[in-house]
Amino acid sequence: MRYRSEIIINLPVEQVAELINDPENLFHWMEDLLRYETLSVTTGEVGSQTKLVFKRGKNEMIMIETILLKALPNRIDYTYDTDGVHNIVDNHFIAVTPLSTKWIAENQFRFDSCYMKILGVLMP
Repeated sequence: MRYRSEIIINLPVEQVAELINDPENLFHWMEDLLRYETLSVTTGEVGSQTKLVFKRGKNEMIMIETILLKALPNRIDYTYDTDGVHNIVDNHFIAVTPLSTKWIAENQFRFDSCYMKILGVLMP
């Protein structure tokens, strides 16, 4: 399953890149994120991993984020892995004006189990 989303942010592309690069800001765009934990010795570099814990109803869901490519201020790509789901996210940041940035996120989901494949079809 693939989808693409776009948003205009009223900040210069360099400032958007700074905000994206600060893990404390994850709480602003990752709904239901409870906490994160750095799993790598070096953080924020290609190959580094972060454990993300989300609230899902009465349960918690753990997801591992891995940085695949980092070419800020214009691009950063991640994978997100949890039970039965592998998500690849390519993030592009394009200066629309000196004071605004278009953030394009291209998502690709791969499902490992029959149950998750069915859910993937039913998800909006």
